[in-house]
Amino acid sequence: MADKKKRFKWPMIIMACILFLLLIGKITQSIYSIDKEYISVKVNSEKIEKGIKLMTETKESDSYTSFMSIPFSKIEEIDQPINYWAIEQEESFYEEVKQTELLLDEDVSGHFNLHTDVYQINDHIYNYALNVEHFLQNDRKYSQVKTYMIDLQTNSFLSFSDIFDTDKIKSENIWNLLTDDSKKQINETSFKENFSNLDNINWIVNNDMLIIYINPNHLEKSNDTLAVEIPLIKLHKNIKNPYLKIIISDSLTEEIKQVEKKEARKKLQLDKDGKYIALTFDDGPHDQVTQQILESLKQYDAKATFFMLSNNVKYYPDIANQVLKDGHELANHSESHVNLNAANKKRIDNELLNSKTVIEEVTGITPSLFRPPYGEYNQKVIDLANDSDQSIILWSIDTLDWKSRNAKSIYNITINKARPGAIVLMHDIHQTTADALPLVLNELSKQGYEFVTVSELLTLFEDEGIGPYYGN
Repeated sequence: MADKKKRFKWPMIIMACILFLLLIGKITQSIYSIDKEYISVKVNSEKIEKGIKLMTETKESDSYTSFMSIPFSKIEEIDQPINYWAIEQEESFYEEVKQTELLLDEDVSGHFNLHTDVYQINDHIYNYALNVEHFLQNDRKYSQVKTYMIDLQTNSFLSFSDIFDTDKIKSENIWNLLTDDSKKQINETSFKENFSNLDNINWIVNNDMLIIYINPNHLEKSNDTLAVEIPLIKLHKNIKNPYLKIIISDSLTEEIKQVEKKEARKKLQLDKDGKYIALTFDDGPHDQVTQQILESLKQYDAKATFFMLSNNVKYYPDIANQVLKDGHELANHSESHVNLNAANKKRIDNELLNSKTVIEEVTGITPSLFRPPYGEYNQKVIDLANDSDQSIILWSIDTLDWKSRNAKSIYNITINKARPGAIVLMHDIHQTTADALPLVLNELSKQGYEFVTVSELLTLFEDEGIGPYYGN
């Protein structure tokens, strides 16, 4: 087995060496063609991160010096485009030296510098920022930054649209997030025209910031590249899964939760004298019934809260996301609907936490409400709900839809027991519930009720903490 591993590794090492030698050969060829007084080339390599080396190269001639540090991963699909770009930049510099000498009819001293900054995102995703500078007669004439995000696991580059949802975020949104000082330095027309495709942006992620490099050709008057920082907390809703958890740090995640709580409290404040009721639906999503319930709610401009089983969320992710898209609240109802009073601590952990994680991974939102199956809970459940920041929600009206499977009975119980501040228990897995809902919505609307989510309703309660909450 050991011999097989050695035989497998040797071809990879040889191929990496050949690729690097070809790169040096290409660069050397370009030097000889431009400068006959070429003196020397020195090449070194330094391992800076797991799987990544920086290849450094210095050159000297009578008229110029050159320094390059280029990242090298031994992955041809990644290394080759970066190497070719670096060579183009150096050849552009040599051409600039030659043209300047022809223009001035005298020898010109110059220096080319390309240095790479490497930023680690996780154990296999990295950002590169390749910084290029041209100096002529000791004066910097040119600069630019080229960025790459690489994934060593998939041997590929990651674009801006791979990480961010560019259907929701446009160049205008990026422009509006820039500081006034930055905007003064940037040519707005050039910026918006060139970055209408956000994949053209040079960017990295570092220290909970999106850093965008604006090169001089998009600035008003400058030879310096402008680095603009945008806090990721302003963009986190536009980061795609699974990169949200990769890019957002634990500390920023906690900060985002606190900000969202404050925003939610401001947004959800209701009139204390208002006539509000919270309709809730358990055990979904269901491939047919949930869709019918969503249509009925939309017809009456009603908002509701859906307590979902994460096993069903995995089966029907599109329906779960449709619930959110329609403006409803999505909450946790455990993984498999087990009676938590009959479960040990490990099972309780799985039912509360695994389900929360699955819902977050599928929908991108973190549930803040938990309804224990059958309404059964104990101190272990309360403690874990508290630790995981999930309020326990029960109900004040049980429509018994799970028992009667009768639309008329569901309607009568709901209307007869309805009162302001009530939390109504229904299930979006029974056809009879979907049949009763339009009648319920119609009658309660006539009585002046407004349909709100549970989180909205909780703002009327004086109690704080994780509950449990029953409603009025």
